[in-house]
Amino acid sequence: MTAQLELGLGWQGLAALFAGLTEPAARDSGWLRLDAPLVSSSFSLGLVATDVWRSRDQLGLVLHQPLRVEYGRATLRRPVGRTPARQLLLATHPVSLSPSGRTLELGLGYAMPLLGGRLHAAVRLRHEPGHRETAASWHGFQLGLELPW
Repeated sequence: MTAQLELGLGWQGLAALFAGLTEPAARDSGWLRLDAPLVSSSFSLGLVATDVWRSRDQLGLVLHQPLRVEYGRATLRRPVGRTPARQLLLATHPVSLSPSGRTLELGLGYAMPLLGGRLHAAVRLRHEPGHRETAASWHGFQLGLELPW
């Protein structure tokens, strides 16, 4: 689902929300059995302004969550030994397929016409990269220039 809202004075509000329900074709592949369908989500929320300081420039602020499994359960079966009759003994281990964390990325960007192309600059902060709760936050700066061929 996407939405765009004109806020006035050159500002727009933007939203994109996605939810998925994945029913695997093969729920039981021998060593791994999926116990439930996978539920996933992603979203982006943003504010964008045009003609902020000069003609055709843009300023934007975005909060984004990349695709994440919200719910999913599986059972892992692994060999642990054999019976005296050489039958394979299996241990089962329930596992959650949803990650421990939630990646959130906050970005602030600016773009303006330059030399017949566009100059782009952005600052980004990423919290819990890879949807790992213990992952260190990441931050970066990006600068680019698009020129026509």
